[in-house]
Amino acid sequence: MDKGEHTSPEGNQVLVDIANVYSKERLFVYITHRKYSYSVDPSIYLETSKIKSFLV
Repeated sequence: MDKGEHTSPEGNQVLVDIANVYSKERLFVYITHRKYSYSVDPSIYLETSKIKSFLV
């Protein structure tokens, strides 16, 4: 993430697509390190939580 960037549902679709292709059979987590300040549209968490192999 670049400083000041805003993550929208459209941008989150990249994560959803990658998870659906590469992690169909494996459970996974992702870890963020907020080196820079950025904002996140909270509605992305609804879609991300629907990824079956994603541990929440």
